[in-house]
Amino acid sequence: MICPLCQYGFNDKAACRGCGISNQCALIQCPNCGYEFVEKSKIVSALSQFWKYWKERNRKDLNHAENSNIVS
Repeated sequence: MICPLCQYGFNDKAACRGCGISNQCALIQCPNCGYEFVEKSKIVSALSQFWKYWKERNRKDLNHAENSNIVS
């Protein structure tokens, strides 16, 4: 995992995942700078992967269409 503030890379198991008051807190605390942030959700990750797949697929389709229109 990489801290979005200081770019420090760390193992998420070493990060604080709560303060004892809230056992199921979604915040992760960077052990280097102390910045707390929310880990990316599974839905956001899935949508991001789909968007990358869709863009790559359309790029390949566009390249194929352009190559088929070239007159030799």
